[in-house]
Amino acid sequence: QYLGVAPAPIVPSATPALAQSTATPAPPPPCIDGLAFVQHLTLEDRNMTVLATMNPGQLFTKGWRIRNAGTCAWDTSFSANYALGNVGAAVMGGVSTKMARSVQPGETYDLQVPLYAPVVPGPYQAWWEMRNAQGVPFGQRLYLGIQVPPPATPTPLPAQTPVPGINFSVD
Repeated sequence: QYLGVAPAPIVPSATPALAQSTATPAPPPPCIDGLAFVQHLTLEDRNMTVLATMNPGQLFTKGWRIRNAGTCAWDTSFSANYALGNVGAAVMGGVSTKMARSVQPGETYDLQVPLYAPVVPGPYQAWWEMRNAQGVPFGQRLYLGIQVPPPATPTPLPAQTPVPGINFSVD
């Protein structure tokens, strides 16, 4: 318009349209294992600042409420396992504990582990971890702490007071 030139006519091209490629769906993302601690069901130790007192050899059960925070369901091949402790006896006789049922992502599960208090007095702190079917640990570690008190000091028997008028003798 400003140069005084007429625009060239638009002629449709005879080139074929590009063929649409068929989209191949991407493989689903791998599932991710995850565990989140929700609450202590037994033996609340306030982040191991208040240890529960257990008698030497006492049987007890530690319970945690946990949530599947991953994208994979947990099945009965998943297990809670002792990971480490402040001393060797902190395992407290605990053994690998398998899931009793399937736990879907987002679902909570009440995990119970049977244990016993060591016989040697002292504080015991233990950390447990969840492992998947391949034995790979994942998620938050679970913890517990107990205190085994020393044996009570025996109270000495009182000295016997002689009773007047009684005389024991032997010939």
